[in-house]
Amino acid sequence: MKALQAASQVCHFGNLMNSIVRKFKRYTFCFK
Repeated sequence: MKALQAASQVCHFGNLMNSIVRKFKRYTFCFK
């Protein structure tokens, strides 16, 4: 159960980083 919780946290963190990177890329693209 603990391992599953940790895995879901890592997955959530990965999704968070992914969306931040996507937004950052969009903003840098807009500012060029």
